[in-house]
Amino acid sequence: MANPYCMDSCSLMTAMRDTYPIATFPGLWEKIGDSFESGRIISTQIVFEEIDSGDDELVKWIKPYKKHFLRVENDLLQEMALIVTNYPTLVDHTSTREQADPYLIGLAKLRGGIVVTEEKIAPSNARRLKIPNVCRSENIESIRLIDMIKQLKWSF
Repeated sequence: MANPYCMDSCSLMTAMRDTYPIATFPGLWEKIGDSFESGRIISTQIVFEEIDSGDDELVKWIKPYKKHFLRVENDLLQEMALIVTNYPTLVDHTSTREQADPYLIGLAKLRGGIVVTEEKIAPSNARRLKIPNVCRSENIESIRLIDMIKQLKWSF
């Protein structure tokens, strides 16, 4: 099987709320759902929880796919801890919520995955790193949702 796409919550949130609403792009959402079911797109339970904390169309859409968001097992927990240790400004240490970014990057590293996120590389003088910064340092491919759509040659 080809490298899985490791989906960040911001890609799904931005797509549903702004760029590709389900009422206008139902075929896209069907393909994303099918890709979760086949394992072509993967993500973590932490990402699911970030999405599920909202109250919109995406929350309704994502519920049937909950079982496809991977639980945090020991190998992922260890990889996440290494990422946070090596890139402490990736996370907000004052937040009381679990933050998905290091788990998502860890998942991509463990599975040979491609991270799908709408985040952009933070400049070198930024206070916090973004997912693409860490992915670049870890030699993990990081792309936007539109790039995934193009790579998979989806058309509607």
